[in-house]
Amino acid sequence: MKQRGSKRKRKAVGSIGRDGAEMASSALASPAMDLSALAEYVAQFSSKTIVLLGDFVADEFQFGEISRVSREAPVLILRHSHTRLAPGGGANAANNFVALGARVLPVTAVGDDAAGAQLREYFQALGTDTSGIVTAKNWTTPTKTRFLAGWAHTAGQQVLRVDREPNAPLPESVRAKLQSVLGRKLKKADALAVSDYGFGVATPALVRQARAQRKAKFTITLDARHNLHAYARAQVTSATPNEAGGRSLRPLPRLSTSTSRKCRRSFRSTGSHPWRSNPIPWIRTSHGRRHRQVLRSS
Repeated sequence: MKQRGSKRKRKAVGSIGRDGAEMASSALASPAMDLSALAEYVAQFSSKTIVLLGDFVADEFQFGEISRVSREAPVLILRHSHTRLAPGGGANAANNFVALGARVLPVTAVGDDAAGAQLREYFQALGTDTSGIVTAKNWTTPTKTRFLAGWAHTAGQQVLRVDREPNAPLPESVRAKLQSVLGRKLKKADALAVSDYGFGVATPALVRQARAQRKAKFTITLDARHNLHAYARAQVTSATPNEAGGRSLRPLPRLSTSTSRKCRRSFRSTGSHPWRSNPIPWIRTSHGRRHRQVLRSS
């Protein structure tokens, strides 16, 4: 059993290593990650200012010990132990940039609720500038609540997830404020990271406006779960769709290591597809935890 697990682990590490090499080299030929080059890239974050435009999501975890099976229904009864809230969605991306040493300027909206307040307090505790976090009244902060069950001295297993999402679009006044804040923050930034989870904070139109206002060239990265085509003319530097998102750009073979070259040729030969006329230089796709591909679209 240990040997099989070890082989799977080595296979996973090898897959990620190839992705890192492809990202670092325009030739996309090296089979292993250049760790020294990667370390240099990571070290540069401490001197960079990054604007994070995206949907902040609250990841809530409810932990409980299994008490018994309910008489009312075939479900577990949990004795609540503790609750933990972590940054999710665009908030997770912002948190990762902070961990890498970058100066992060979040531009987002949260609801006038407990989840929104906790996300704001979380980043304030990190010393992050939270002036770009706009509070939207009568709007719900997207929250994913996971219930984890277990016994003492055992790892909790997720048994249920409940999602709370906004039941109305962001008010126009909040959208206008986000646009104004984004323009101001970008004047100080080296890059713009966009995390579009479909809740209305990050939009293709807003990204295009930001690009038009900033005359100097700068990097834009995109993580969008939906509507990738709409960002085609936003001059995005790189994008990270999952497998389903990548297939929405153009029907592609399964994005395994053995077909990566076919995928790259497919992107290059797109013809009249909107990505061709306004290409994204790098597209990183993933399907599952162990398989990732970095494709060059031009």
